[in-house]
Amino acid sequence: MSKDKILALSVVIFIFLTLGITNPSSFLSSYNMEALLEYAMTYFVAGIGLTFVIMIGSIDLSIGSMLSFFTVLFVMFLNSSGFWAYLLVLILGALLGFANGLIFTRLKIPSFIGTFGAAGIYQSLALIISGGKPIGVKPVAFRALDFLNAHIGSLKGSHILGFSLFALFLVIQYYTPFGRYVYAVGNSEQATSLSGVRVYWVKTLCF
Repeated sequence: MSKDKILALSVVIFIFLTLGITNPSSFLSSYNMEALLEYAMTYFVAGIGLTFVIMIGSIDLSIGSMLSFFTVLFVMFLNSSGFWAYLLVLILGALLGFANGLIFTRLKIPSFIGTFGAAGIYQSLALIISGGKPIGVKPVAFRALDFLNAHIGSLKGSHILGFSLFALFLVIQYYTPFGRYVYAVGNSEQATSLSGVRVYWVKTLCF
């Protein structure tokens, strides 16, 4: 483990221990632990995908707006299609991520600029589709959310799903050819290209 990783982990552990020692009854309560996990899980899952983009030396500024856009779409699909909402949003998410990648690799627009522009588009679409108003979930549609809200001790289904995705992408990052290609592109794009790897496809798939 690198010094940077050890430092970052040490800071988190220090803060956690300090809060736990100074206010154990509140901070270490099962309710607070569940609330922290619930709050962090969205950013945790988003960070899993964003890690691959950062590893190739790029950035994706559209991820927050994309989350907003797909939250609106998910609720609408959930009300109309039930469980199909999960599949529909995943497919659309992959397509828009692929489009971001093509803008970067094919149109040669820097990822900072391209994804910044895309963020405005996704945020605007979210506002247009929702009409700028909250969209409620129909009572019958809540059944499709049951497995995410199910509890196993202090863990919810959404927490388990997030940790499972983390484990999956950790395996992809360290134990697959694609993961090695991502590291190679981040270290030297030219050398990776000369070795026969299609760099533009690796970059596009990261997005």
